[in-house]
This record gives sequence, C-alpha cells and structure tokens, in this order.
Amino acid sequence: MEQYLRTRNDSGALRAGFAFCHSLPRDAGDNGALHAGGIRQSVPMFAIGGGRTDAFERAGKVEYSMHRVAADIRGLIAEERGHFVPEEDPNLTTRASLEQIGRCA
Repeated sequence: MEQYLRTRNDSGALRAGFAFCHSLPRDAGDNGALHAGGIRQSVPMFAIGGGRTDAFERAGKVEYSMHRVAADIRGLIAEERGHFVPEEDPNLTTRASLEQIGRCA
C-alpha cells in the first residue's frame, strides 16, 4: 500500500493513470477493427490470469481472450492469486516470464 501511495501521490502520476483509462475505448475500437480485418499477431504471447474467484479472477479467460488477436499463446493460471498477479507474486511473474522468453529465443 505504501508503494501505491508513494507512486500516485503526484498529479502527473494521476493524470497518466487517468489517460490510460480514457484510452481504453479507443484501444478497444482499434483492436476490434484489426480483429474484424483478420489481422492477428504472429509473435508468441504470454497470458497470466489469477485463479482466486473472490478477487475478480480471470484465470483461463486471459489466455482465451488473447486467442482472438494472436496465434501463438501460452497461458498460466496463477492459483491463489487475484486480479493483479505481478504485484501479488512478482517471483512467479518473473520466473514464468523468463521461461516464456527462453521458449521464444
């Protein structure tokens, strides 16, 4: 919590966070247009979803949704983790990401 407060206790940080949220509708439209045109990413992608049902888990839904935009997906369900897997388990995220990078090398 202290880290969140420290990094968001600045008007520039808040503005950047709000800009991200404001860009979501445009991003969704852009992605939808690419999908409708049959364009899919060819690079390997990695999807991590949290498995805790009491914390807005996405579990396999993250990997499933990425199949719409990419052909080469590898997924991981982080059991006992919620919505923010990298913050909840940075070691798991790092280890799994390095394994994914190794797969692509």
